[in-house]
Amino acid sequence: MKDPAKAMQERLYELEWPEVDQQGVASWYGPGFHGRKTANGERFNQYELTAAHPTYEFGTQLCVRSKSTGQTVVVRVNDRGPFVKNRVIDLSKAAAEEIGMLGKGVKSVEIYKLDEGEDSCPEAVLAASN
Repeated sequence: MKDPAKAMQERLYELEWPEVDQQGVASWYGPGFHGRKTANGERFNQYELTAAHPTYEFGTQLCVRSKSTGQTVVVRVNDRGPFVKNRVIDLSKAAAEEIGMLGKGVKSVEIYKLDEGEDSCPEAVLAASN
């Protein structure tokens, strides 16, 4: 019987790892902004998987991966921000919870822009987080 760890390593080697579109520090926002209008005109809902990013088009789907834990979440850009120096993305409370950053408040992340119609993180990224 094959060693499961070795089998996973072989599987990861076979998968094509996508290029990281952006990396840096993520933060999150929630209760104080819940119900307010976002930059695209919709109401912010801290329980949805959304994000504020300074340049991606509204509606863009992003895979956000915690560099420390490997946990991932797919978010939809619906707001502008972050407005704190050295931050690359602000996640909704729900998205932050998915990658384990609620208690800490900030986390180093990698961001992968998903192509139109994609709704999950790239296979290699998901395999690495298991």
